[in-house]
Amino acid sequence: KDNKKMQFSISKRYYNLVKIFPRTLRFFQNKLCRYDRKLKPKKPNYFVNQEVEPIKKIVSQKLQQGDYDVIFTPVVSIAIALTQLKKQGITNAKIIYNIPDFNLPINIEQLKDIDCIITDCEEQEKTLLDFGFDKSQLVMNKIPIAEKFLAGQPKDVVRKELGLEDKFTVLIMSGGYGAESNLKVLKTFIKYNSNIQYIVVNGRNKKEFDKINNYIQKNNINNVLNLGFCTYVDKLMTVADVLYTKVGAATLCESFAKNLIIVTKKQLLYPEYANLKHLKKHNSALECKNLKECAKTISKIQNNEINLNEIQTNLKNILNANSAQLTANLIIQLKK
Repeated sequence: KDNKKMQFSISKRYYNLVKIFPRTLRFFQNKLCRYDRKLKPKKPNYFVNQEVEPIKKIVSQKLQQGDYDVIFTPVVSIAIALTQLKKQGITNAKIIYNIPDFNLPINIEQLKDIDCIITDCEEQEKTLLDFGFDKSQLVMNKIPIAEKFLAGQPKDVVRKELGLEDKFTVLIMSGGYGAESNLKVLKTFIKYNSNIQYIVVNGRNKKEFDKINNYIQKNNINNVLNLGFCTYVDKLMTVADVLYTKVGAATLCESFAKNLIIVTKKQLLYPEYANLKHLKKHNSALECKNLKECAKTISKIQNNEINLNEIQTNLKNILNANSAQLTANLIIQLKK
């Protein structure tokens, strides 16, 4: 907040590095953030303090405006800042950190004195316990799912509302920033499955949005709904039969709530790489070598050539539709 230098460091600089050195960056991220790595006691390093210290100043100002019983965050740097402020006696609030992906962020060791960490899986919990976290600090509520994604609506009704045909539909997403070339994905999918209806969400990537619009108009394509940043992804997921996406935690949970199968290719970005690795480990997503294989897999799903029951059952073991309610209950308990 109000720090353009940090905003540049955290977002634009990171995404620029990802474009140039994706595999190198992922190698080090995976090494440092795997959920089964051996944690070691360490002091906050320079890079941690570069992010934590500005946060401490902002949070300290917020704490002066009123008393808080519980503070919840899914951001590790904020959790570290709050834990340090509590040790300094600046707040008595209970601090809850919800791990947002199937990994363990770097410097999670700094949260040894936190009141509660919400874990997503047994692997995370085991690593934290082996390091010395107390069992009472850890609660496996998993990743929260927004209530609107749990609301059930008939596909045909929502398709009509969005002006779509009532036919097999593939949803293509690339995150809020629009990190992937959706045009390349769409071209490949149409090449092998021209009879399918497509929805493309480009996020804030206006350049990609414009490219797809030009492609649609130039080739007189009428089975594609091209969108920018959307606030009604729940409806888009309701009408879809398959989702192609980078495997971010929020998207993963939302698609699970909508009984939507994820088909994707190998992930270069982190933490999506870790999320997909966890899904593969538990046989709960369809990973393909490339876009061509993704397209052919989608065709098999359309023709009922792949049994999706096992995947959906495995997802129910990984995720929990009631996770947000469980976390709300936890907050109430900690408040008492």
